[in-house]
Amino acid sequence: MTDRDPTRLAADGDEPSADDIYDAMEPFVPYTTDEIADRFQASTGLTWTLLRDLAAADRIRKKEPEPNLRLWIREPPANQCPICDSVFQVRFLRPGPGAVHVCPRCSARVDR
Repeated sequence: MTDRDPTRLAADGDEPSADDIYDAMEPFVPYTTDEIADRFQASTGLTWTLLRDLAAADRIRKKEPEPNLRLWIREPPANQCPICDSVFQVRFLRPGPGAVHVCPRCSARVDR
């Protein structure tokens, strides 16, 4: 693991990779193509291509609330239940500090 800041330029100072962009995105936070391009000081075309590749790999979601406006959203990490080995994602309607992860299959509490 490197100690570089993923919200800045890519590791070598050149063009960002899809992994650089993915690491810079917070789960559930919508980003526009321009926001990510500005963050990495990359062209909009390159950023669009990398985001499209991430969406094709099901690592992020694309929403189009208006014509010519695309929002990119990173999915939350997967959790695995220690009791039944079920793999699931936690999706909060209202996340908060007291939120608890519970397995949907066996109702066991899952540590974050």
